[in-house]
Amino acid sequence: AEVIDSNMLASPQEMIDNDLLADGSKPIAWSAAGINDPNQLKIFIKFIRFWVEKGNVDSIAAHIAYPLTHPNIKSSSDFIKNYHQYFNSKVINALNNQKLPQIYRNNKGARIGNGELWINNISKENIEEFKITAINN
Repeated sequence: AEVIDSNMLASPQEMIDNDLLADGSKPIAWSAAGINDPNQLKIFIKFIRFWVEKGNVDSIAAHIAYPLTHPNIKSSSDFIKNYHQYFNSKVINALNNQKLPQIYRNNKGARIGNGELWINNISKENIEEFKITAINN
């Protein structure tokens, strides 16, 4: 079982969405991005940060929607083998610098940074199941 530390929990300030994004634009509704519970998405992002910090590549690999086309990643074993190529400093910096109250979203899901990562709810049920759907490194 994975030990959860306090860094994985989002603060009350992180749970409140800003009326404007960093670029000054108004965000669309979370539901228009296919996300029913933005707080769960923010917690998922905190988990990814934690896994990156701890070098837990297997956990990251388990939360990717394979096969990815951006970049072409066919399987978790491919991701794990080439982890540092996919999760380079550009991607990790975007992930760590993303302000949780200012997540851009559209019909492709939630964008981290300038699109270094895309996350979406891939569940067909009313339960959130977040996966990384694109890595632009």
